[in-house]
Amino acid sequence: MQQDENHFEQLELMDGEKIERSISARSQRGRNSGRGTDSLLLTNYRIIHVAGTGSGTDVVMASVEDIDTVEFVEMTEGYGAFLWAGLSVVLSVALYGILENQIAQVIVPLLVLGMGVYLVVNRIFFSGGPAALFRTGGSAIAWSFRTADESDEIRDLINELYRLKSLRNAEGQASFAPR
Repeated sequence: MQQDENHFEQLELMDGEKIERSISARSQRGRNSGRGTDSLLLTNYRIIHVAGTGSGTDVVMASVEDIDTVEFVEMTEGYGAFLWAGLSVVLSVALYGILENQIAQVIVPLLVLGMGVYLVVNRIFFSGGPAALFRTGGSAIAWSFRTADESDEIRDLINELYRLKSLRNAEGQASFAPR
């Protein structure tokens, strides 16, 4: 297995921990659109999601034993983009009436209106999509994907996750804490 060193160099594995599977957004076609790192790592003890942005890196970890369920869901976004686009139309009309400079009177409202159009186009064509949610009690780790190849990769990772859980259960370890 090839480990993507750039994504996981800041992570230290525990004693006896080894990498079973990893999925990197950089290895998936069209997935990493300048978002920085986005990777999912499965070890024999934990599942780790590394999401890097320009402002830093977010790391979410959960124990293999703590994973209760894995769901495939359709991630949806709210109607906020449409609200902001409507506001851009109103603001464009107001700016057209307020500005006195003839060049600014045309250019500034068009820029504001263009931002509204961008929000709507982005919301309609590039938002949402399928995702796998790894649920651990009250929290979840989400991994979104776009193509059938990516879906196969995540299904392989999920199968490996449940194989690891069954091995750990066979060793006499409980899969959940009694309540």
